[in-house]
Amino acid sequence: MSSYLSFWKRIVGLVIAVAVILLIIRITINTLKLPRLELCPDDWLYYKKKCYYHSEAVADWKSSQKSCSDYGASLAVIDSHQELNFIMYRMHVTDFWIGLRRRGSKIFWVNGKSFDTNLFHVNITNDGDCVHIDSAFVSTRRCSSVRNWLCTIGQFNPKTSS
Repeated sequence: MSSYLSFWKRIVGLVIAVAVILLIIRITINTLKLPRLELCPDDWLYYKKKCYYHSEAVADWKSSQKSCSDYGASLAVIDSHQELNFIMYRMHVTDFWIGLRRRGSKIFWVNGKSFDTNLFHVNITNDGDCVHIDSAFVSTRRCSSVRNWLCTIGQFNPKTSS
C-alpha cells in the first residue's frame, strides 16, 4: 500500500510541477509583451515594414489621397532607392500618384517632410503640382488629372500584445 501511495504522490507532484511551469511561462510571456505580427490589409503587399496598395480605379490626386486615408494610409511616401526599385520593378505598377506635391518651388511629402532631391529626380513641368510615377519618370502633373494611385502604411513598429 505504501508503494501505491508513493506512486500517486509522485503523479500529483509531477502534475503540480507542470502546472507551475506553465503558469510561469504564461506570466513571463505577458510580462515581456512580445511583439505581435502586424499584417497588411487584404490585397495589400508587405515590404520592409510597409504595406502597399496599388489601386485599380483612377482618381485625381486629392481623391486618391482621401482613398488612402480611408485605410489609415497615405499616398506613397518613398524613403529609399531600394523602396523605389521595389515599387517600379517588383510591383510592376506604372502611372500612379505618389504622396509628393509641389508648394511654390519646393516639393513636400504628404507627411510634411521636405523631399530629398538625392532620392530621385522629379521632372518639374508647367503642367501641375502633384507628382506621379510612370514607367520611366517621376513628374509633376495637374492635380485634377486622373490616374491610379499607390498607398502606403508604415513604417511599422509592431504593436505589443495586450
